[in-house]
Amino acid sequence: MLIPMKSFLMLSGIPILLGGITSAEIQPATGFFPFPKGRYWLYDGTVKFTQGVEVKAKKITGWKSEVVDTVEGKDFKAALLKGDPRDLKWYEEGRERGDVMFILTSDGEFHDFSGGDDLAKKFAQIKATGALPADLIDGETNLFKTPMKEGDRFGDPEQTKLGPRYCWVVTDISTAKPDQPVRGVPADKEFTTYTLTFRTSPDHANLSFTRDLGITFYEYVHHGTKGDCEMRLVETGDKSPERATPEPTP
Repeated sequence: MLIPMKSFLMLSGIPILLGGITSAEIQPATGFFPFPKGRYWLYDGTVKFTQGVEVKAKKITGWKSEVVDTVEGKDFKAALLKGDPRDLKWYEEGRERGDVMFILTSDGEFHDFSGGDDLAKKFAQIKATGALPADLIDGETNLFKTPMKEGDRFGDPEQTKLGPRYCWVVTDISTAKPDQPVRGVPADKEFTTYTLTFRTSPDHANLSFTRDLGITFYEYVHHGTKGDCEMRLVETGDKSPERATPEPTP
């Protein structure tokens, strides 16, 4: 995946860049909402978790995120996804993929809903009415707003006023050609990656959102009890792979 140099150093010094071409190559001009129905992303990485008093690490391969449905209204686009790299923080054996809903409004606000049990029901309501419920989106669901620049803050309006903690902060923006292969991504195209950081006293998270591709990297680190994960994009395309959905492997 694409990670700019400053993020590169911040994210444990590990190069995580995009590249490679396959027959399922991503089409260009998908912008900040690259979520057509049927698109999928596969992620590889490592989780760390505490079992009893022992900290364990486990490799995860082929964690799948896929768009199961979409809807477009007068002033928004919405997509319902199954699976997300963020599913893997605070990992437990037998972890299943969760639901995620993304909404992009006509004024450039990108809203992120993950971890809820009723997202499919909310999405069905939006699709049935063609409109967003009045109380659905607010500052706390706002992951970012375009255009954005380094230092911009998003989230709870009261927190964003106080400083770069307990809110999403744009910590890096970089445009570059891919450097390492990701199946389905053209090697000769430049992509712009926005790295956002959410920092609190007990933990921090880094999320890289690449224009035309979506989430290309996610890292969660807890400063105490281990519940960490580090996942990077390894494949993406516009239809599900012929093979079955990959399962986590030890």
